[in-house]
Amino acid sequence: MTVVDVDRLVDDLADVIQGVVRAVACAADGTPLATSAGLPAAQATRLAAFAAGVAGLTAGAATVTGATRVHCTTIEMRRGTLVLTTLADGTHLAVLTVRE
Repeated sequence: MTVVDVDRLVDDLADVIQGVVRAVACAADGTPLATSAGLPAAQATRLAAFAAGVAGLTAGAATVTGATRVHCTTIEMRRGTLVLTTLADGTHLAVLTVRE
C-alpha cells in the first residue's frame, strides 16, 4: 500500500462514517503519515503529536497496571469525541467526531 492509498483510506474514513470530521494516521513518534481532506497541515501535525503522546501515556498506564495492551482511548469533549487506536506496527490513528 502506498502513502497515497493510506491518505485515501483516511480521507474515506472521514467521508463515509457519519460524525467523523477529521482523521490522521501517524508514526509512533507523532509524524503525520496520512490525513483526511481539509485538515490543515499545522493542525494535522498537532493532532498527530497529541495522538502519539496520549498513546504513550496510555501504554505506560497499561504497563503499570499489568494490562497487556491498550486497544482504544476515547476522550469525550463537550462538542465531540477523539478516538485513538494504535495499530500492530506501532502507528496510531486519531479520529475526531462531532456531537450532533
